[in-house]
Amino acid sequence: MKSAIKIVIAVVLSTFALQVAAQSSAQQYPSRPVRVIVPFAAAGPTDFVARIVAQKLSEAWGQQFIVDNRSGAGGNIGMGIAAAAAGNNTTARAIQGARKIKPAPAAATESPANW
Repeated sequence: MKSAIKIVIAVVLSTFALQVAAQSSAQQYPSRPVRVIVPFAAAGPTDFVARIVAQKLSEAWGQQFIVDNRSGAGGNIGMGIAAAAAGNNTTARAIQGARKIKPAPAAATESPANW
């Protein structure tokens, strides 16, 4: 179990590092606190890993990483908030490894059973 958690933490850390490297600029990153959106309820496995990673990133970079749980709709609410966030590189999102893509219904009258 501990080795699985170490692997998950390593994957999440490398994902954050790749996001930062892709958005490199002349300024030192981050210049402001970073909000980490977790699209699932607090005290779950995704929240647990996000809080560990946020703490380690805060210690390493000297800037706050704030975990913001936005659960609901199978993670779609949190993902929507992350997608609509300002593009100033101060918002990150934490996701699980097995993420299912959910199609939007074609019409409001369509039954969710047919999705």
